[in-house]
Amino acid sequence: MEAELIPSDQSQKPSSEIRHDLLQFAEHVDKKRLRFENLPKHCQSIFEASTNAAHNPTTLSLFLRLLKYFDGGHHLEEMMYRENLLRGNILNILDQFKPLLLTAVREDEIAS
Repeated sequence: MEAELIPSDQSQKPSSEIRHDLLQFAEHVDKKRLRFENLPKHCQSIFEASTNAAHNPTTLSLFLRLLKYFDGGHHLEEMMYRENLLRGNILNILDQFKPLLLTAVREDEIAS
């Protein structure tokens, strides 16, 4: 399973720029003080239009932690391994942020 950020009609910027801005924000924010209100304003609009999950600091923190993998090139198992997370944790984030993510299930080329 792979995931990618969906472009938003609410924002004036393309999804690649919003993703970049969120990644920059995630690198520099104090994880203990992470709040929805601290997100860049143009990034808030994509969350407001489609999900309330971003208002939970723990959920938002995990989403931002996984955002670097949401470019369509990483499998769920890779995210689990690199971030030391359980499958259920990642699937929960994918489900809560479903309106913002395009997910795809592909056959593993190595295993087949």
